[in-house]
Amino acid sequence: MLGRSAADSTMVTDAYFDFGNFDTQGKALIIGRIPVEERNIAAVTDLLVRQGVVHNVVPGYLFSKPNLPIVYVASIEYPISFAYRLLPVLNTLPVGSAHQPNTPSALNKNYTCKQVSDILGGFLIPYPPQQGFCSIAIPQQHQLKKGPLLTLDASLLSLKMQML
Repeated sequence: MLGRSAADSTMVTDAYFDFGNFDTQGKALIIGRIPVEERNIAAVTDLLVRQGVVHNVVPGYLFSKPNLPIVYVASIEYPISFAYRLLPVLNTLPVGSAHQPNTPSALNKNYTCKQVSDILGGFLIPYPPQQGFCSIAIPQQHQLKKGPLLTLDASLLSLKMQML
């Protein structure tokens, strides 16, 4: 992406799911995103239709190779039931990465990641040690801090910062 490998960025390669807002029966609103290689879109969307999962496909990140469109999913049901219904879909996706993760340099990745998180007022998302990216999330209702030269106004910002 933009001339650099993003193969070990979870924002690009990993599926994410949130659930909450439970009703009295224990059903929750479930939303998620699944990056899918273009060649697998038809198989994934066919399975989602067969499983009765509401979905929408949108373009992925610009300038990424391979292009990974994002499949957004939503449901209101028991989270465990949803997980079982989604298993056939996730099992169609390739396992592992064809790319080698970036090798960390002398920079102290953890310190830099925490510093950027403190500046933005976000929180760190845990990541596997082999991942060369720092993941920071900023909640929608969060008032972003103002820096001397930078003011950010965003409803939700996920920052992926590659530490080379």
